[in-house]
Amino acid sequence: VEGIKKNAPALTLRSRQRRIDPGIFGLSDESRAAFIRGFFDAEGTLSHHAVEFMTSSEALAKQFKLLLSGWRMRARLQKYRQPPRMIKENRVKEGVFYRLSLNSKDAILFQEHIGFGCRSKRAKLAELCRRQREGIHAMRSRFITLENLHDLAASIPSGEKIRARLYEPDRRCFSQANLERIRENLKDEADQKKIQEVLEHSMVLCRIREIRRRKGGDIPVYDFEVSPHHNYIVDGVLSHNSMGAEQKEIVRIESFWIDTWLRSQYKGLETRYIVHDAVAREVDRETFYRTRESGGTIISSAYKLCIEMLKNRYGPADWNVYPFHFSDGDNWSGNDTQECLKLLTEEIIPRVNIFCYGQVESEYGSGQFLKDLVEKFPTHERIITSKISSREAIYDSIKTFLGKGQ
Repeated sequence: VEGIKKNAPALTLRSRQRRIDPGIFGLSDESRAAFIRGFFDAEGTLSHHAVEFMTSSEALAKQFKLLLSGWRMRARLQKYRQPPRMIKENRVKEGVFYRLSLNSKDAILFQEHIGFGCRSKRAKLAELCRRQREGIHAMRSRFITLENLHDLAASIPSGEKIRARLYEPDRRCFSQANLERIRENLKDEADQKKIQEVLEHSMVLCRIREIRRRKGGDIPVYDFEVSPHHNYIVDGVLSHNSMGAEQKEIVRIESFWIDTWLRSQYKGLETRYIVHDAVAREVDRETFYRTRESGGTIISSAYKLCIEMLKNRYGPADWNVYPFHFSDGDNWSGNDTQECLKLLTEEIIPRVNIFCYGQVESEYGSGQFLKDLVEKFPTHERIITSKISSREAIYDSIKTFLGKGQ
């Protein structure tokens, strides 16, 4: 205690003014780890699936989040309003608190780099990490779920709602274990399928609540490249770095000349355009060549829309169908790539003459989708792939697609 008072006096301030003194950030890794260990020994706790602590100081919580990031730990920071209540004969005051928690792989990193000095907490952390390594679902990454999940699950028993944390009306993120519990208690198969889709995709879109224009003129922005999937989280917001302007321009140029050549050779040609990022939609020709969607993210959304078009409008008995798909090769997850390969095998390829996939090389893209496609269909006669390295490669790519003359 005397050491903290001397070396980190800002920790001894009143609750909401507590913070970490700047000098702590300049210490060696070993010293910073010892500082964090001492703090969590005193004020940290362990739940069933997380290492965490709660504070009324937002600055303190954010500083510890920053400190932990030095070991690649992704601490989750949640604002929590404590209603007034009684614990036995003691009254707990109402107030705003901040919960900092380390789940999943981050709890294991905490064990490896920080740990506890307190013997009982050290034993609990070892047990928590053992269960994580064996694959318990409660500690896996949170899922951003359906906007109307609380309404969807209104009919499930109250006890299950409590276990799944559905009693928190503003909660939008749930663990895999909680979502599986909700799914198992839903009676309607269509509702069960919605939950399953969340589990398979790991994320669905939530409605944007507000967009405000920032005052004060231009600010600098930064272009992050995070290998291999290009997804990263900034202050709790999931971001994805996909195709740049140059790559999108290459797609537009190649699509335009393929379309132009086909129209000059065939009468009765119909062209349909699909754009997608996390979701897919059909657009007209002008929108396609002006759109800002980047491709990537959830590719299966485009394939599902394509299948819907084929079933409803372009049956193989009446039409020759040639889908062209362009991307930088990034997809949201390996699970979605497997879904795409399944859709191609079972739904798309049996209905088309040739399926063409062109991948634009990008310094931001992993290019993984082309690798998976070639591995799945190394010599399939109805699949043509092309790697487009630059504008100069567009001509050769078009020849690759149209050269078979089928």
